Amino acid sequence: MEELLKIFRYLSAYQVILTAILFAKSYRIKYKTGIIVSFLICVSIYLICPDFRDDIKFPFVSRFLYVFTFMIPFLFWMSARVLFRDKNIAPWYLWLNLLWIEALDWIYYFGVISKAHPLEIETGSNLELLVGSIPYLTQIIFTVLAIFEAFRNQKSDLLNSRIKVRKIFISLVSVLLLMVSSIELSIIGKNDKILFDVFIIVFIFSVCFIIIFNLMFFHGNFLTNTKRNDSSKNRHDDAPKVDEKYHVKLLALIEEKEIFLDPEASVSTIAKKINLVEYKTRNLINKKLGFRNFNAFLNHHRITHAKNMLKNEENEDLAIIDIAFKSGFNSLAPFNKAFKDIIHVTPSEFRKAI
Repeated sequence: MEELLKIFRYLSAYQVILTAILFAKSYRIKYKTGIIVSFLICVSIYLICPDFRDDIKFPFVSRFLYVFTFMIPFLFWMSARVLFRDKNIAPWYLWLNLLWIEALDWIYYFGVISKAHPLEIETGSNLELLVGSIPYLTQIIFTVLAIFEAFRNQKSDLLNSRIKVRKIFISLVSVLLLMVSSIELSIIGKNDKILFDVFIIVFIFSVCFIIIFNLMFFHGNFLTNTKRNDSSKNRHDDAPKVDEKYHVKLLALIEEKEIFLDPEASVSTIAKKINLVEYKTRNLINKKLGFRNFNAFLNHHRITHAKNMLKNEENEDLAIIDIAFKSGFNSLAPFNKAFKDIIHVTPSEFRKAI
């Protein structure tokens, strides 16, 4: 059984590496692809790592490999961020998580795994139980964060392909978390982890097979950065056929009725006003207007409206917060953030520079 499991582990590792190669070839966004490929490489190392766990002759090999396996939960979360967020680069301080992860890694490795340089932890003590739970706690924390990333801004997502990926991701990861927790609870105090290993390997193999199949036959575009300044010609060429009357209705809703000034504006309200189903409305805004996120669509028009108000001499005595309210925002903080993100200065600085 163990020999068969070993063969299957190596086959799964090969499958993961193949997925990483296909992913890197399919998407050319260096930062996003780099994080996902790094995660897949760490998973492949995790699959072969057990063969080096008891390596006394070359303990540095085991130590080196376990550095990468401990990074898997963190890179899984970061992969979820780049999959479901449009911003290319995560804030630098998020990478500081690697410091405490690595600190916990050393404690766990020298307290539980390593036979070459073990910490003096009494067998069966509460301290051993606490140290032994370190990897499980990090897995749970970052898995929950990854699920949150898939839930976050789901309603404002304008990419139907990414919405489908969100739903699949949430379902698969929730099942994984539930099953892994159940199996780990069932083997507490036992030395037999074959059931756990079999489940993880089968799960990884199956997920990689699905990803490879989709990359080869149903290449998605949700990782591709579509900038708003792309020419309308290119956007129209890539867009699926949509009845032009809905595009005209949408433009009228924006330019004449200024739907974006409604603080309660949503995809569903626009869909109802132009008599189009919601998923097609998302596709219409994305393909015809070049927006990947509904909030970005609203903020673009609201900030343009706010800029015009700030430039107007008649509004010199109007407070910034009043301009925010008149531009469709419910409070000042989101207005200031959106204004600075788009114009790169605060509303007050913009007003002074006029």
